[in-house]
Amino acid sequence: ETLIFSRPELMESVPVINLAPFLSGNTADPAYTAVIHQWDTALRTVGFAHITGHGVPEQLIRTVHSMSKQFFSLSHEEKQKSNQQKGYGFAGYTPQGIERVSASQTTPDGQPLNTRTLRPADAVESLVLHHKPTDIIPSLPPPQPSENQSDQQASFQDVLYQYWTELNTLMLSIMRLSALALGLMEDYFDKMYSDPDCAMRLAYYPKQQSQEDTTGTTEQLRYGEHTDYTGFTILWQDGAPGGLEVKLPCGEWVPAPPPIPSAFTVNSGDLLEVWTNRKWLSNTHRVANPPTPDTDRLSLVFFTGPNADTIVECLPGCSDSSNPPKFPPISAGEHLKAKLAGSRVSKRSSA
Repeated sequence: ETLIFSRPELMESVPVINLAPFLSGNTADPAYTAVIHQWDTALRTVGFAHITGHGVPEQLIRTVHSMSKQFFSLSHEEKQKSNQQKGYGFAGYTPQGIERVSASQTTPDGQPLNTRTLRPADAVESLVLHHKPTDIIPSLPPPQPSENQSDQQASFQDVLYQYWTELNTLMLSIMRLSALALGLMEDYFDKMYSDPDCAMRLAYYPKQQSQEDTTGTTEQLRYGEHTDYTGFTILWQDGAPGGLEVKLPCGEWVPAPPPIPSAFTVNSGDLLEVWTNRKWLSNTHRVANPPTPDTDRLSLVFFTGPNADTIVECLPGCSDSSNPPKFPPISAGEHLKAKLAGSRVSKRSSA
């Protein structure tokens, strides 16, 4: 299936789905079934949705955002202490100039996409973690004490891991919702997500150096054209100018609707396109330059995926004699490794 929609349709029809009725578990409630249908419709038509009623505490989200901003405000030398010098995708800090995501543009079976592949390295720096001992999460200077501050502030690692736990729980609920939306048993994906291959990325887009950068005359973007590599991406955006853009079938790029306070934006990645035989698409998108160079931006990104050893192939009910599987079976882990390797400008980070 091909997504066909005009600019007004994209801007107005990206659904806001309240997950609360589904998460309640009350299957007798018509609202429970309505969420399942809304989810399928969203992924069939526009490929992404805003979700509310997700259960992740708003204060936790704000704390992660605030502490992440504090990390990226550190000096280059301080941030480099968290850099493993291996390139993007590994745990730790990655400075600007190391990742070029537009170079990863292929379909799940390795065919090149009809999009630009020669953009400069992305204008982004990031801190990546996998909730494993290999994580490199720095300690942050304590905030200035205030009259209302009585409890000791939790560490940056504690806050990030608390957020990870919340997002992991949300991911598992989304996979159960997806199974039902695809006509499968609710627990269909449970074994595939017993040890999920996830990554959390704090993506910081600094102020750009010149107006030329914001106009695109240097081909520079904050984050180049790409599809997401694995399962669902759960994104929280701070709403600053220069955000997500989605590519229409006609080739036109349009801004995605602005983020909704307290909501996550969710889109499907390559493995879901394979599983559903393109019933749900892994859409090409990018992060645009801001209208003026004096604006920075921070996004909290949670990439989800199945166990690394999962063989992903067309799901029951997603193919028939007139619509055979479009992709060969692929290894989730090997696919991710290939995509990450393709996006690296070099294997060594700048010091």
